Amino acid sequence: MKVQKNFALPDRLLEARRQRGLSQGEAASNSRISQSMLCAFERGRRTPESQEALRRLCDAYGLDEAEWDEVWFLAQHDQLMLFMQGTDLAPAAEFISEMLKTHRVMSSDECRGLMVEMSAIRDSRLRTQDLARKARHQQERESNMS
Repeated sequence: MKVQKNFALPDRLLEARRQRGLSQGEAASNSRISQSMLCAFERGRRTPESQEALRRLCDAYGLDEAEWDEVWFLAQHDQLMLFMQGTDLAPAAEFISEMLKTHRVMSSDECRGLMVEMSAIRDSRLRTQDLARKARHQQERESNMS
């Protein structure tokens, strides 16, 4: 099974399902999510976007509140890691991942807030690059007209 580097949730979900003795199909049915979605979660191809879907999955596995908190934290962690792929922060992802998992220095809400801020920075950077590209094209057109 190929799991995204630095992801923590896939292994935790797989472990919880196996401890409960459930097949993927049974777990998917019990939690009212598709088996293909559960497979994607366990392989690290997707992260749960909905707290509700993840809660249903944890309920199907019989996880208690402390385990739920851990799973929700790991989901937020993995979403942050996924978000960092392809950004300037990608080289730091492994360090940030270990720091978060080891020290729990950020709550899941803070992880979500960081993703929102990083998204705004990325969007701003893309807009700036687009404006610079348009300005270069305008200069080229003007110099070709002269």
